[in-house]
Amino acid sequence: MIADGIKLMIVGMGVVFSFLGLMVLVILATAKVLAPFAGILEEKPAEAKASRRQSKKKTGPESGAEVEAVITAAVHQYRKENK
Repeated sequence: MIADGIKLMIVGMGVVFSFLGLMVLVILATAKVLAPFAGILEEKPAEAKASRRQSKKKTGPESGAEVEAVITAAVHQYRKENK
């Protein structure tokens, strides 16, 4: 009974090890095959910086000064009511 369990464990670990090894080989082969196409999807540095700047801009009431004023007013009101 224990011998059967050990055999099953060894076979299972062998299958998992083989699958992971095969997966690594497929990933490496895919990287080599797709390497010539790597430059197609890359952004130019100027375009990348411009897109990052646009995504960081905040609009509406989320600007820093307004948020700070709202938080300060809320803390002041809380302290006033809970003396």
